Amino acid sequence: MFDVITIGSSTRDIFLKTFAFRVVESGESPNGRLECVPLGAKLEADDIFFSTGGAAVNAATTFARQGFSVSTLSRIGNDGNGDEIRKVLFREGVDLSNMITDRGQKTAVSVVLLHGLGERSIVVYGGATDYWSAEDISSKSFNTRWLYISSLHGNFDALHEIIRRAKKNGVKIMMNPGVRELSSPQKLISLLQSVDILMMNREEASQFSGIPFKNEKEIFKKIDELEPGIFILTDGPNGAWVSDGRKACYAKPYKEKWVVDRTGAGDAFGSGFLSGIMRRMKDKKNMKDLQTEDIAYAIRLGSANATAKIEGMGASFGLLTEYDFIHGARWQSLQMKIEDVIM
Repeated sequence: MFDVITIGSSTRDIFLKTFAFRVVESGESPNGRLECVPLGAKLEADDIFFSTGGAAVNAATTFARQGFSVSTLSRIGNDGNGDEIRKVLFREGVDLSNMITDRGQKTAVSVVLLHGLGERSIVVYGGATDYWSAEDISSKSFNTRWLYISSLHGNFDALHEIIRRAKKNGVKIMMNPGVRELSSPQKLISLLQSVDILMMNREEASQFSGIPFKNEKEIFKKIDELEPGIFILTDGPNGAWVSDGRKACYAKPYKEKWVVDRTGAGDAFGSGFLSGIMRRMKDKKNMKDLQTEDIAYAIRLGSANATAKIEGMGASFGLLTEYDFIHGARWQSLQMKIEDVIM
């Protein structure tokens, strides 16, 4: 039995870094900022970098480095980019028996437009990841304790089948939905009662809840009421809020040495958080047995993993091993604010 199976996208990532991208304030963006280039301009890149990414790959890398047995259920093409993803996961010790090769589609590619200060925008070609089906799921065995589900590019038939089979077999679920799932809030809401841990970033949660981006406390409260388990709201460099329905914890991130690239930081936090929960669940029967100190431990591991990641290029850079976290003096404490949840 696996400790966890990650489900979602696998991508080949191409990073283009330049200070020529301009960041401007704008009401046209949910977070109030746009990354811009002059139309028709020919810009010079300061650096180019190739990596693997996608939430399923990123999360699986963390789980493997944290010492858990992990498999990945994802879709790739029969091409060089797909081969590279397989090689990287194999080197990390991730089981590949659930990987699906679509011979009629190309592997997904993300072009990361990276500003010199570490912020970025991403252009995504979905490729094989756009073609999820319920048949992909029915042929797989969920012989695992946890599922870590990211985006299935809006395929709710496949998502329903995953959750139905997971609940039938007593498998716990952490979900980090993508843009296409969030664009159908009523369909997503109907699934939340079966989710043990839900994670969104502030921009996604604003879209999902319909509450303006600036009202983070209202966003957090509304979604926390919809999700019976643990809800995580991340906000990049501003930290994260976590509620288990009894206590709400807020923590600012660890101080980074420098910021190189934030791509994959959300995946690093989510997979690090679940790694902490799985470790603390080993001597507990169910989620309700988790105490506030267990949630705090998971937040600390998630935050440490995300901070280490942003200090280098690529979504898997710096992802912590179990030894790194336990013995790294840098990660031994994190200031948190904890208060009762008021419904």
